[in-house]
Amino acid sequence: MPAPSPALRAVALVALTLILFAGEIAAAREVAMPLRFDNALVGKVLVDQIFTGPDQSLVAFKDGSGCNYLILTDPVLSGVAGLLRMRSAARGRVATAIGSRCLVLLNWTGFVETDQQASLDGERPRVRFRTVDSRLLDEDGTPATFTSAIWSWVSDYVHPRLDTLSVDLQTPLAEIQSLLPLMLTAGDAERTRGIIDSLALTGVTVEAEAVTLGASIDIPQVTQPPPLPEPVLTGSELARWQQAWQQWDAFLTFVIKASARDTTRDATRSALLDVLLSARYDIIEILATTPQGPDPVPELFVRTWDRLAPVLREVQTGLPGETALQYLSFIAAADALKGIQSLGPGAGLDLSADGLRRMARIIAPASSSDPLARDLDVDPELRSLMGFGPAIAPPQSDGGAWWLDRILRKANANPRIDPMLVVTLNRWVPNYKNAKGYLPLVEDLLGQTSELTMAKGKVPPKHAQLFHDLVLATAWKESCWRQFVRKKGEVKTIESVTGALGMMQVDPNAWRGFYDITNLSEDIGYNARAGADILAHYLTHYAIRKREDKFGIPDALVRATYAVYNGGPSHRRRYRLKNTKKSLRAIDKSFYEKYLTIQSGDSKALMSCYLG
Repeated sequence: MPAPSPALRAVALVALTLILFAGEIAAAREVAMPLRFDNALVGKVLVDQIFTGPDQSLVAFKDGSGCNYLILTDPVLSGVAGLLRMRSAARGRVATAIGSRCLVLLNWTGFVETDQQASLDGERPRVRFRTVDSRLLDEDGTPATFTSAIWSWVSDYVHPRLDTLSVDLQTPLAEIQSLLPLMLTAGDAERTRGIIDSLALTGVTVEAEAVTLGASIDIPQVTQPPPLPEPVLTGSELARWQQAWQQWDAFLTFVIKASARDTTRDATRSALLDVLLSARYDIIEILATTPQGPDPVPELFVRTWDRLAPVLREVQTGLPGETALQYLSFIAAADALKGIQSLGPGAGLDLSADGLRRMARIIAPASSSDPLARDLDVDPELRSLMGFGPAIAPPQSDGGAWWLDRILRKANANPRIDPMLVVTLNRWVPNYKNAKGYLPLVEDLLGQTSELTMAKGKVPPKHAQLFHDLVLATAWKESCWRQFVRKKGEVKTIESVTGALGMMQVDPNAWRGFYDITNLSEDIGYNARAGADILAHYLTHYAIRKREDKFGIPDALVRATYAVYNGGPSHRRRYRLKNTKKSLRAIDKSFYEKYLTIQSGDSKALMSCYLG
């Protein structure tokens, strides 16, 4: 029997999560968790176990003379009437050996089609497949004729080989003992053993696109006191929450990067970025207030998994067998965790550091890096995988050859940020008295920033003016064009309650790995470029690509882009939805008014920011 694949070990992870996280329930209950093996994955198991000949073929029959043979290739699976149907391309030859030559009687190419019934082994935890019917089809898909010899080879040699296909669960179930210390934070050893012993496989069904394995486990009754109001977190609890969300962010980033490496499809990578940013914006939303128990991370996990699961299933399609099975393991484990969390807080879902590391290793077993290492530096690979290209160059500390920059800019030969302009604006705290000198310089800086972003091909040329006005309006809405403010006599970078920095209010928690945090804080030119970089991505990949302008709403592309910039990918449609919260409607209305003012050329209206 072949060594258990990652797909088989997924059952152990599912069983384990059922065991560990369903404990504190108000009454005894049976927890069921269907495991879905997509037909593409079953096909890969089929290839690994049976189609082991050259070029993933099944050499069903070949006589000693070499004159007679039947070879199957390219199996395709589907579910039909509760049976697993396999159609394989086939070529066969019937001939008589005459000396060293073959007198060919029949050369045939077509398909061998078999129907197999899936069932649980009565003696051991294993899914087996038994051939119940088969047929030969010519290349046009019609029943083959004059192939009696080849048919006999199918019956005598193909059926027995296919009947060896199985999914053995013995070893994965044994792994529960070794996995238990990694995932169980507290409990009764005797009770745990009883839960383990209750694990049962309940059946297997074949559907049109998948084979689904049923598993269940009995959770003993545990009496719980009535819930009490959650107190405000103590200092130590806040520290644990801080560590928990940072570990979750690091884990998710690790998984997103690993998945992005395994696909070359731009749309899939874009969907992965959507999941990552949405999860980070979820964290930011929690950070905006002091969290009160229970631990928010399990709920963050469930919310994120609903977005991530379909993307990972898409990534999984077309991957090599072993890699695809790793994804199956990860998906099965995460599905189980979500199922347990759905039982409520009493289920006790605990996304421990060791548990997260173990899950990360399922999807990227060859990685040597720590999945929970949360690095604040710019990650060039992350930027590249997510379609942002090379990192933004660090700011210049002095004016450099400022005169050359200005000559080249006037000649429209070298779109760049004027370093002397940045040097002048850095550390400038604007107020009503100096705003008349300050605002034109910032307007120039933002204009240069939009030109530079356009020159890098990040926005379609026809949207150049729209993008210019979008950048200026966003900077107005986010900060009134301020990078710095004065607090208690000291010049400080303007910062939101969640840590968003500078003129464009770029949040390091959302954009960790994409931009340098120090430069976001200390350099107005770098901050402007980062904000424009983000706006360009949201404009092209969200507003334009998703055709927000098709609804006939004025300036829909701009309004959708800012909604995403402000609230994350899930907010793209909020400016046009009737059920949007009043607070968000007010934000969007305020931004749009500023955009229209910028569009009209009245940037002097920003003076109102500095009154009083």
